[in-house]
Amino acid sequence: GIERCAAQIGRFASGDASKEEMAERQAHAMADPEVQGILKDPVMQNVLRDFQEDPRAAQAHLKSPEIMRKLNKLVAAGIIQMK
Repeated sequence: GIERCAAQIGRFASGDASKEEMAERQAHAMADPEVQGILKDPVMQNVLRDFQEDPRAAQAHLKSPEIMRKLNKLVAAGIIQMK
């Protein structure tokens, strides 16, 4: 049940899923209105850009509970990975 679900989320979050599994999960996630909203949010776009371009600036974003909630949703959906 819950343990198996958590293990699957962890597998996807760490990048241990196959490319086919990731593509299928991402396609399914993109149909989720909440995921779409997070990805269209200008603040979240800046946060995601900072993670790619300026990791030190990205660390400051992790202090925000709201941003962490959104990042966790994207990780659980397979949209981003945290390594």
